[in-house]
Amino acid sequence: MNPTFDFHAWATATKKEWLSKSIKLERGASPEAIVLAEAATSFSFPTEMRILYQLVDGFNNWDWTEGMISLWPMQRIREEYKLNENPNFVGFADFLINSHTIGFYKDRPGIYKSYDEFNPIADNFIHVIELINRNADDLI
Repeated sequence: MNPTFDFHAWATATKKEWLSKSIKLERGASPEAIVLAEAATSFSFPTEMRILYQLVDGFNNWDWTEGMISLWPMQRIREEYKLNENPNFVGFADFLINSHTIGFYKDRPGIYKSYDEFNPIADNFIHVIELINRNADDLI
């Protein structure tokens, strides 16, 4: 990641894009809610995720993009992690109401989607958000 990259500008532009597509958004997560999710999952979210989530705590009421991807609020990240059979996987989004989950693998870099195996789909959180916003086939 470019060290001069402006995470706040990126997060603000992402929120604006979602609003322009009429995606229903949750109000930003408090720093405490983010810390609770990190503690519940034993995983530290990347800076860009923390910044975006302080502006938008996921999509409201399971809303989704045209590509049928839903970004989860922090509370749902915690709940889904408890239900997950793989303690090394931390999901933060899903396709088609949990057809599969998109998230982090604790001991590997990048972003993965869960099927029978965990398949890499993006190098980082910003990249996967860009894929979500483009309704990329890589996500399905």
